[in-house]
Amino acid sequence: MRIWQLEPQAGSLQVQPALIADLLASITEPDSALLPRAILNLVCGEIEAINCAVFLLPGGSQPWLIGHAEIPERYHVRSVGGSYADSYYQRDMGLQHALRLSREGAGTTMLLHQTASDIHDREYRQRCYDEVDTRQRFAVVRPINGRDSLMVGIYRSSAAMSQADLEFLSHTARWVGEAAVQRLRARPPAAVAGEGALLELAAQRQVRLSERERQVLLAMIQGRTLPETAQSLGVALTSVVTYRGRALAKLGLASRHDLLRAVVEEVGALAGRARESGPAHVQGLSA
Repeated sequence: MRIWQLEPQAGSLQVQPALIADLLASITEPDSALLPRAILNLVCGEIEAINCAVFLLPGGSQPWLIGHAEIPERYHVRSVGGSYADSYYQRDMGLQHALRLSREGAGTTMLLHQTASDIHDREYRQRCYDEVDTRQRFAVVRPINGRDSLMVGIYRSSAAMSQADLEFLSHTARWVGEAAVQRLRARPPAAVAGEGALLELAAQRQVRLSERERQVLLAMIQGRTLPETAQSLGVALTSVVTYRGRALAKLGLASRHDLLRAVVEEVGALAGRARESGPAHVQGLSA
């Protein structure tokens, strides 16, 4: 495993202009898969890679998978990204070390390269690497502020990355990290801004949600199933169904679709108010 600080790169990097154009265009597009897809296309012009995932890493809480793309009809690993965010993030010692170094360096962007053999936690390695034929990760750990960071992970299944491969990825790291930050600024995903938008929605509708009702609605926004929600909250499935029905009724909504639509609308309203008042803040995340 190797962790090092992003430094200014000497020399020039030859890439197709269309790949840079796609990277820039993906920043404002509504489809969250377009940024990781553009990153994957950019690096696959020079090296072999199988998937790319972008995670928001809020300080003191669980990460959010905010974008993912993979080689078409070859790897299907989005569920692994969700498992990583829910269960294995704290067990990712390589990333945790990179985050500590970034904070100690007053917000320095760090680069991380590791192989599956570097991971000593067997369960984590099996679920997030072995089961999806992933052997290596190159990660860009980009601070947003003094608390929160973004991680862009680029994964491959073949032989070890050469020095030339790592130099190429290091050259592109600044573009990749900045594109991820700008994507978060331009289009904060509903899952990230969901709690703030949910509370604002309840306030506007003059609704008082209980703590359990709020937790269940937030789990729905995040895409969790009812059994997953029951397990994470440590309550019976029937209780989750009751909290869901009661909370939706309070808000005057009939379904998860109605809830997501209302939250997305509120996210847009929050972002608009933030732009009018100054620097953007979404759920306490300085963008």
